[in-house]
This record gives sequence, structure tokens and C-alpha cells, in this order.
Amino acid sequence: MKKRQTKTRSNEPLHRINSNIRVPDVRLTGENVANSGDIVSTYVAQRLANDLGLDLVEINSAPNPPICQILDYKKFLFEEKKRKKDHNKKQKEKVKDLKEMQFKPNIDTNDLEVKTKKVRDFLEKGHKVKVTMRFSGREKYMETYQDKGMVILLTLAEEIVDVAKVDNMPKFTGSSMIMTLSPKK
Repeated sequence: MKKRQTKTRSNEPLHRINSNIRVPDVRLTGENVANSGDIVSTYVAQRLANDLGLDLVEINSAPNPPICQILDYKKFLFEEKKRKKDHNKKQKEKVKDLKEMQFKPNIDTNDLEVKTKKVRDFLEKGHKVKVTMRFSGREKYMETYQDKGMVILLTLAEEIVDVAKVDNMPKFTGSSMIMTLSPKK
């Protein structure tokens, strides 16, 4: 019988701090340093951090010597977490969901009206809408179906012109025709 493996969580900090910094020299930056950007020995930097009651934190290990700051590590982690949360929140506000509505070229008028209402609802709620006209079988190759699909998409765009603007006009890609709409502000 196999033993079930469990994941172990690493208690390692995200950055190297204090005695975990194992390079001979570091470049000190930040508010708590008199000459920001100077290269100092790691021992001197650690002593300076201890005297101030703070931590020596390796911010960027890529350059030679690595860049370090003297700061309160727990406060630094809290502020970094808060910054990341705010950034994610702004991204979600900036980019609303992209909704998709699919049509076929032989759609009935009632179905077209229902789908048009749904597209209008999405746009009024502030979502972008990707309208896709799907072609199958011989519809892909016959121009009459492609023209019919183009007419349907353009008619849809005209009906919702009061709440939407057309980002991308209908383009034929593969077996579908795609048009993107975004809400008017």
C-alpha cells in the first residue's frame, strides 16, 4: 500500500534577510541609509541594521553586488501584500468580463431579437461583448451564407448603436465571423 504524500509548506521567507545574506558586499539603498547606493560589506550593513533595530533585506539579488535595504521586514511584507491586492483590484475594475454571444446564419427573427436583448443587457452592465457568427459545413465556403452572416452582425450593431460602439468590425476567421462591441461611456 502506497503512502499518501502530503505537500510540505516551506517556511522560508520571500527575501533573504539578515544572516541569510551570504555575499561579501551589498549595495545599500533606502531611507535609513546616509549614502544611498553605496557598496558596503555585508557585515557592516548587518551591524547598521542591528543598531537601528531593523532588518537587512535583500531586495534584488540579480545585480552584482545585490541590492539591500534596511527596514522592518514584517511591515515591508504587509505593505507589499497590500500593494499587490490594490493592483489586482484595479486590474479587475479596469478590464470587465468579456461576454460572448454566438449566432448562426440561419437564425430566426425571434431568436435574433432575444439574443440582441441579451447583448444589450451585457453592454448596459459595462461588459465588452464578442459576437461570433458560426458557420458549419458548406456555410463556410458559400458566399451567400457569409453575406447573410455579415448582414445579421451589421444589423445587430445598428440596433444597439445607442449603448455600444463597434471595436472591431466583423472579420471572417476560420469557420466564424467575429465582431467586438464595447459599451459607450
